[in-house]
Amino acid sequence: MEETTFGASNKNNTSYVNKNNAISNPSTLPHFILLLLNASIIYLLMKSNYGLIGAKGSSIFLSLSISYCIAAYIYTTEFGLKTLKIEDNGMGILTTKYWFLAIKAVIPMVFISLILILIINIFFTESEIDYFMSSLFIVMSIGQGISIITGGVIYYDSKDINGLSSNTENYRIIRVVFIIIIFIPLIWWFGYGAENALDKTFVINLLWILYAISIGLVAYLLDRFTSNARNNLGLSGAKADKFLLLMIITISWHLLSAWRRNPILVESTDLLMLFEEGILMLITIFLIVNALIKKGKKRGWKIFEGQSAIFWGVAFGYAYSGSISSLTILSERLTESSLLQTTALGHLLTAFVIILILPNSIKKFMIYEEE
Repeated sequence: MEETTFGASNKNNTSYVNKNNAISNPSTLPHFILLLLNASIIYLLMKSNYGLIGAKGSSIFLSLSISYCIAAYIYTTEFGLKTLKIEDNGMGILTTKYWFLAIKAVIPMVFISLILILIINIFFTESEIDYFMSSLFIVMSIGQGISIITGGVIYYDSKDINGLSSNTENYRIIRVVFIIIIFIPLIWWFGYGAENALDKTFVINLLWILYAISIGLVAYLLDRFTSNARNNLGLSGAKADKFLLLMIITISWHLLSAWRRNPILVESTDLLMLFEEGILMLITIFLIVNALIKKGKKRGWKIFEGQSAIFWGVAFGYAYSGSISSLTILSERLTESSLLQTTALGHLLTAFVIILILPNSIKKFMIYEEE
């Protein structure tokens, strides 16, 4: 008698969990390439209101997101494995056969999305869908902050780091100075365009001085407010110190991204900013996937394990990029806002969420230690 899908594939479970959660894995790479291409093309068509795709952009993003949620469930079945999994067998991605299999795996997603677009547009107007997708922006930004925190906790929990927290005023000052020092080159590159700061106006220099003071203040306050929690962790304190430093760097990066989108500093979104948003989205998906795999494995939820978790991550990617696109287009119609202000708001919201839940997340190292 033939075993069930998961029973039959037990011998592959190690690679199923450890390999297939990588964005660059050949069996999932086409979905991520398609995500980046679709997000860019659909946004540009929405912005120019070009053709049917431009007019129905929000519907397309929503249908793609739902279709990957469906795929995450289907993938736990034998039918799903045969339909959606790309059996590259080590052939590499630079072969005709690999891309034939990739197209074959993507075609079902296209059909599901087309059916969903028809259903969505039967029951809702495009205006209603635009407002719904725009409202998801807040949820997506909050989710991004939570995924960064959760991914950081999971990453450092897996590390063999033992030692007490370096929790003194001297170390606190050292960490603050370290944060400011590592961001000075980024300020020079992104803020001044790698040009002489003395050639810039007083207002621009003042804005970047305020940014440096802001990240230093955030670093100091977070270090101080989490000091008791890190002291109580015992030998997990050093692990919490490293986690805290990574989160402060992440917060500072989001604040930098929001800061340099100030209309006083820049007039429009450039290619580097779009590239940054794409990379940030992939990092967020990677963290979500890892978090889902850990939770799914711990609680026995097959729908969140292995490549199923990756489909959930791609679904988040479409919802996130769709919410940004829809909110930007809607804002341009109703106000004079642009992608610049939308993404700046997203970065500020994500940074705020990380700051808000960081102190409590430190305590999770104690929970993991007890387990």
